[in-house]
Amino acid sequence: MKLARFAQANIGLVVLVLGLILLLCAQTFEVTWAKVRVDQVIAAIGSAVIFSGALQWLFDSFSKPHLFREIAGRALGNERLVWSGLQNYFTNSKTIDYSEAILNDDDLVIAVNYSPRLLDDYFQQLKERVDKGKAFTVIALADDSRGYKYATTWDEQSGHILPNLQKIERRVREIDAAAPVKISLLRHSNLLSYSFVATRRVVWFKLYRNSTGPASVPAFCVGRGTELFKYFWDDIECLKKEALENGHR
Repeated sequence: MKLARFAQANIGLVVLVLGLILLLCAQTFEVTWAKVRVDQVIAAIGSAVIFSGALQWLFDSFSKPHLFREIAGRALGNERLVWSGLQNYFTNSKTIDYSEAILNDDDLVIAVNYSPRLLDDYFQQLKERVDKGKAFTVIALADDSRGYKYATTWDEQSGHILPNLQKIERRVREIDAAAPVKISLLRHSNLLSYSFVATRRVVWFKLYRNSTGPASVPAFCVGRGTELFKYFWDDIECLKKEALENGHR
């Protein structure tokens, strides 16, 4: 049993020894059969086996460990990516179509700092949603918060921030005016690390840049049933709770 395991683990070395034995045996006799020098044939086979065994031994000793590490690393990396829950990615978040989530998913939450763009782009779909009896929540920056004060101090072109926040409130009121369900508008105190469109099925999140200036901002989608989804959903629930506790509605 031990010999079999040794042979399996050192197959290149075993083949090398076998080839050497054939080559040595061919030197001990001279036989001609049907005009064929049998000893020379065996010597040629032994040389070929030695060459194959040497290549196998070199592969097992040097290339194989690196190859296995590379395959294992890639397989493990792909497995982690699959289990992370990441379902989709867009290089430019403006090209995402949120229609399915907005129209049909449960527990819709939309959170931004002060951009009304999403409410503008999906105004009709949001009205259709509430007409079907599905409520939703919008979370935006409070205009009396430390986050607002920081944003208006940090951004030299901050004149658009307050009008944008007012437009968000106006859009929510327009949707809520004739809605059969109540639309919640909550206010957060700090600048968000990421904006999002979240439901019980998926969370689309968009990160914010550390540097200034225009850029195409990527967005990622996480599916339910994973630790990453749970991380975002728990964070969203805490954000809603903090907004309610701080009296920002």
